[in-house]
Amino acid sequence: MNTLSKEAMDPEPAKQLFVQHYSNATQYEHNESVLLLLEGFQYLPLGIVQTAAYLCLSPAEYLTLFNNTRDAQKRLLSKAGTFFGRDANAETIFSTFSITFRQLEDQASLASSLLKFMACIDHQGIPHELLLRSGIEGSDEATLNEALSKLINFSLLTTLEHGREHGIHSLVHLSIEEFLSPNEMGVTMERAATVLARILPETVPEN
Repeated sequence: MNTLSKEAMDPEPAKQLFVQHYSNATQYEHNESVLLLLEGFQYLPLGIVQTAAYLCLSPAEYLTLFNNTRDAQKRLLSKAGTFFGRDANAETIFSTFSITFRQLEDQASLASSLLKFMACIDHQGIPHELLLRSGIEGSDEATLNEALSKLINFSLLTTLEHGREHGIHSLVHLSIEEFLSPNEMGVTMERAATVLARILPETVPEN
């Protein structure tokens, strides 16, 4: 199971975590932008791994993008529901996810479609069979597992029960909803309900 604490790390372990997941770590390991980036992330493991695993920009370029995105998210979160307001880490996680999700849409369409689908159901205990039979184009077993592995590597998804159940960090789950228009949400929820109605009698006989 791949999980990350929501608690902030000390600066040095945070840097080591970034280097561990960033493919160009040796080039930028001692770059001041990395330290500024980690500080901007509030040394939160989830934000660090999300970024490092999918960082196609230099740390300095990403820092500029992150700061611009964070300013926009501050305005959004100030109008959001009470859940976001109670979580001191919401702004950072929401900002890093916003950037990662847009990259996924451009470079891994199946992975982003799966996240949208999972936004319409509970964020824990998501049956693998539900994703396999979601009706999303290209979601056969092999390509589905490849997309899920990508999401797991970015710490957007956790896997339980030997790969037969999945879960999403609660803040990430709520963040995904912000990317869905009301029409997208309605269509996706209807699809999820249809698939659930088919598989629940097979997977949970007592239901």
